[in-house]
Amino acid sequence: MNSADSPPFYLAINYRRRPGSNFWYMRAPLGKNGIDKLMKTAAQSAGLQGNFTNHTVRKTCISRLMDAEVPVNYVAQLSGHRTLKSLDSYKAASADHQRKMSLILSRSG
Repeated sequence: MNSADSPPFYLAINYRRRPGSNFWYMRAPLGKNGIDKLMKTAAQSAGLQGNFTNHTVRKTCISRLMDAEVPVNYVAQLSGHRTLKSLDSYKAASADHQRKMSLILSRSG
């Protein structure tokens, strides 16, 4: 199945739906601004503080999967990255890795 055949992950709201229709959505992507608004509303509703965007949530999910040592080809498949190299920008030392590095360096003296 290519991306043109796959359904959108977020569905756009159908504001022109007919009365009595059970379908509140359209088979179309929500769009970047709509997803940003959805993320901000969801974060506020959950009582989360900070700036949450679709990209920050995407980066967090990808980073956590990589920290959990999920094979990078699986992460790329899930996130829609076409190359494994494109995941390099998501690699960062987790808090646990930073603590371990700090312990190693503190013992080296």
